[in-house]
Amino acid sequence: MEWKDDQATLWHSFQNYHGDYKVTVAKKPNAIGKLFVRFDRDDKTTFEFEGHYASVFVARGNVLYRTEFHPSATGCSVVAVDLTTGKELWKTQLKGIGPIDHTKYSNRVALDLPREDVLRVYGNEAAGRYVEYLDLQTGKTVGHKVFPRGERPENEPS
Repeated sequence: MEWKDDQATLWHSFQNYHGDYKVTVAKKPNAIGKLFVRFDRDDKTTFEFEGHYASVFVARGNVLYRTEFHPSATGCSVVAVDLTTGKELWKTQLKGIGPIDHTKYSNRVALDLPREDVLRVYGNEAAGRYVEYLDLQTGKTVGHKVFPRGERPENEPS
């Protein structure tokens, strides 16, 4: 996977979800900037989370992997959820680019499942980019690299 801005959106995650659950994205009344993503199966809601236009998720089988971050602040967590029960399996605060000082900021994240055992996270923050690999079973980081602003990962186009 290479960095593509359109993959760091809730719309991309929604369009590319091909699992066994009905996914609904909605804006609730009086909720400025907040979107709610709901997973239903057999007319029953199994899981719902609050997100925003840049929230992303992927799924493998009955496990959902989703991000928690603010699009104008540094940092991101990834959460694994069992969609059959709605229970959190693990939550990992990414190493990302590490703590920084900032005033104006942008933060985007993209996810993919390149193998059976890992989740790949691409982060594109105002202060730099990173790629991080998480073990699907435990959420532990098994690989991480930071690319300072201006430097691109090898498989990313110029």
